[in-house]
Amino acid sequence: LIAAALLLLGVIALLVQRTPEPAVEAQPLSSARPRSVIRLSSVRLLTLLLMVMGVIVGTVDIVSVAFAEQLNRPAAASGVLSVYAVGSCVSGLLFGALRPKFPLHRQLLVAALATGVTTLPLVAVNSIPGLAVAMLAAGLFFAPTMIVAMTLLERQVPERQVTEGMTWLLAGLNVGVALGAAGAGRIVDAAGVQWGFALALAAGIAVAVVAFRASSHSHAEAVARLIDAHLTS
Repeated sequence: LIAAALLLLGVIALLVQRTPEPAVEAQPLSSARPRSVIRLSSVRLLTLLLMVMGVIVGTVDIVSVAFAEQLNRPAAASGVLSVYAVGSCVSGLLFGALRPKFPLHRQLLVAALATGVTTLPLVAVNSIPGLAVAMLAAGLFFAPTMIVAMTLLERQVPERQVTEGMTWLLAGLNVGVALGAAGAGRIVDAAGVQWGFALALAAGIAVAVVAFRASSHSHAEAVARLIDAHLTS
């Protein structure tokens, strides 16, 4: 009920915003339909990045519950998952307030590498407090990575297709969550809880690899735009 109330408040707060709203542009009926932004390699890479990040979320959701049940403390799972969410929320707010000055492609690489590294402690937990600390660390860099990915998307797609681009990224995230949950459930049933955490670690490694590729690609595109702007001027 609290979550539903917060969702309603968030939707209302979003709807009353008018300052950042883009102007409506009338398009001729004969104008050609723009190509989908998913055709852009940068959008595909960012979507893949969000998908493997979603695998981490889906995995820790399932494995944390299984871990708490294994220790005969099933109710503790709710607190552990709350710690993960709160850590991500607070870090996202701080990141937005601080506005780091170094280039976005480097921000993406640093945040994604940190996201991958913070999955390491998960494979070594042996208690509920230890799991809570590991989950807090794992959640700290999730929101900043998402923020940077969305900001990069805004700069790499046509303004009129930003909403489509964000939809692709969020779809990738949700697909990843579903895959992580399904995969973790099967692994836990077949091999045990620790192997479920190993899936989160594997997804963390994948996040780092995809982020490196996306960062390099975004940097190359930024340089190309600067050269084009210089030549046209």
